[in-house]
Amino acid sequence: MPGIQRLLQGLSFHLSSLRRSSSNDTANAKTTATNGAAPADTAEKTSEVPGQTLSKDTTNGVAKPAAQSWPEKIEPEVPPFPFSKYEVDEAEEGQRLQKAEQDVLLVHGPGQEYVLRRGYSIPNPATEDELLVKVVTIGLNPIDWKGPKYNFGLPSLPWINGRDLTGVVIKTSTRSRTSRIQRGDLIICPSTDYRDIRKAAFQEYVVALEHTTARVPRSLPVENSAGVGVAFVAAAMSLGVCLGVDFSHAGVELGLGEDYEVLGDKGTRPASPSKSKGLDLFKMFREEVDTNQVPEDVRDECLELVTAEERPRPGDWIAIWGASSATGFLTIQLAKKLAGLRTLCIADSARHGAALLETGCADLVVDRLPSAERAAEVVRGVTGGNLRFAIDTVGRESATLLQGAMACPEDVTSPAANGDGGGEGAAKGEGEVNGRANGTEPNDHPLFMRSPSQPLISTNSTAALLKRSHIVGLTGLPKHAPPGIVQHKVPIKAFHAVPKVGEALMTWLERLLLNGTIVLPDTEVAEGGLGGVNEALESLSKGELGARRLVVPLVKGV
Repeated sequence: MPGIQRLLQGLSFHLSSLRRSSSNDTANAKTTATNGAAPADTAEKTSEVPGQTLSKDTTNGVAKPAAQSWPEKIEPEVPPFPFSKYEVDEAEEGQRLQKAEQDVLLVHGPGQEYVLRRGYSIPNPATEDELLVKVVTIGLNPIDWKGPKYNFGLPSLPWINGRDLTGVVIKTSTRSRTSRIQRGDLIICPSTDYRDIRKAAFQEYVVALEHTTARVPRSLPVENSAGVGVAFVAAAMSLGVCLGVDFSHAGVELGLGEDYEVLGDKGTRPASPSKSKGLDLFKMFREEVDTNQVPEDVRDECLELVTAEERPRPGDWIAIWGASSATGFLTIQLAKKLAGLRTLCIADSARHGAALLETGCADLVVDRLPSAERAAEVVRGVTGGNLRFAIDTVGRESATLLQGAMACPEDVTSPAANGDGGGEGAAKGEGEVNGRANGTEPNDHPLFMRSPSQPLISTNSTAALLKRSHIVGLTGLPKHAPPGIVQHKVPIKAFHAVPKVGEALMTWLERLLLNGTIVLPDTEVAEGGLGGVNEALESLSKGELGARRLVVPLVKGV
């Protein structure tokens, strides 16, 4: 996709233990590229790992090696298998695991860079639902540099970090015959359980819970898949758990209603269509989940903080500050495409406005520059002071401004003042509220862009305006919330702690990716493997990438 650079230098892994086979290999046209030198030494690095010679199958667009440095994709004849799958040579891979040594990145203290360490122990699965995964590509997140710099997210020292990765399943769970995930599957692994060092991404092998992984469609480049996991989980839980957004009808409306059936050790395939395969996380937590599985410190967030009466309805406004971030980019798509909400996106419109509008999911793009305060005024003006739902992905300062633009019960404009008259239709939530503030029409504001097909009228009903407002802060919240506004933190640990929730989110992600329902952010590939992560994070911390995701391949030619 545009903006992707393939930089074929860096740390590569010995992959002779994995093999990719196809009866059509000899018929495929190939082009060849050669990797460059290995990364420069770091403090604890003890040896160089040479580059590899790769070839790319131009027939199906999937890169593969000229020799045996990467496995060959299995091409099952019957039935068609929609996910990327590789064949694992158990004998050769077993030799590597028997040696039980790998390369990792360690952080030794606050403010320090990561250090490459060789000869570190390979982690082992400990429960029946854990997998052993060989890391293919790492996706970098802001927390990867913020954690060490500001000394948070480090349970002990030295520590291994990393939240996003794509990898190949080497060992399956003990119940593999009935599992969705099988050996050889290429999977997305959001590592949300940051206290378990075995699951951190900055190493050659990781342990992953089966219900926290999603298979990668064959049509999706590996680079793009590596950075989607945590962002998707955060977006889906912000909307579905914190705000109570209902996605349960998305399967019918968007043709996503496919279930999967197990095909023994070959994995799964689409089965008969289902009438409702979207998610209603609000209902799931209250009616289907064993509440004892929900961690106590997030139980209120999952079960209590939003009521059934306060849930968003199609046509309601939702504001996303930081809409160009990976989480924001996915949030606007889930909110618009799958829940029918109207999205008000706050971002640097000069840099990101066009990309946001091109998704077809941004009803309005408000420029956060030159003044964030002015942007908040625009938000309040466009929604007539009636904004009830908001998500901030940036930090406390912007979340405070966004909260100030939201409706409170004490200052919600009455039906009569809005020209609604308070008639029967309004009482039933069928009326519309004019998007006007202090006599200023919304389109008088100079700081926004909008989709040409979208009218600037808030569809929040009068009945809805008498309910509380809700704001989600992904990286910070205002110090105080006025009466009538509920603050939310994403209960991310419920994703890995509650198997039913994790499994539902990951199978949903698989369907969304298979159907092309969500557009992923552009991706830039960094060079150097594990040895290049420090330089890549420096670039990320300086904001040089804009809205692009930065990924680091550990395996070439996938």
